[in-house]
Amino acid sequence: MAPTDVVDRGNLYEVRADLPGVRKENIEVSPVGRTLQVEGKGMQEKEEKGKNYVTRERAYGGFSRSVLLPEDVVSDKISAKYKDGVLTVTVPKDHPEPARKIPVA
Repeated sequence: MAPTDVVDRGNLYEVRADLPGVRKENIEVSPVGRTLQVEGKGMQEKEEKGKNYVTRERAYGGFSRSVLLPEDVVSDKISAKYKDGVLTVTVPKDHPEPARKIPVA
C-alpha cells in the first residue's frame, strides 16, 4: 500500500502518494464516482558486489489505493504528475455560486 496524503488547498484537493521505484508509465489514476483509484506495478533492484560474487535481488509487485473524495470535486478536470517518486494528483473543487441577496421591490 502506498503512503497517501490528502490536503485541502482551498480551491482544490491535493492527493500525494509515495511511489519510489515505480515508472511513470506503470501508474494509472482513475476517478470512479467520488473515489480516486491509483494503481500500478513496480520493480526494485538491489545489486551487491563482493570479491568473487555478484548477487542481485529484485522485488516485483502491484499496488492499488482508493481515496474517497468529498462531493464538491470536478472529476473531469483532475490532473496528475509524477516526480522523484512522488505522485501528485490535483482535484479541483466545484464551487457553487455564492448566495446572493435579491432586492425586494
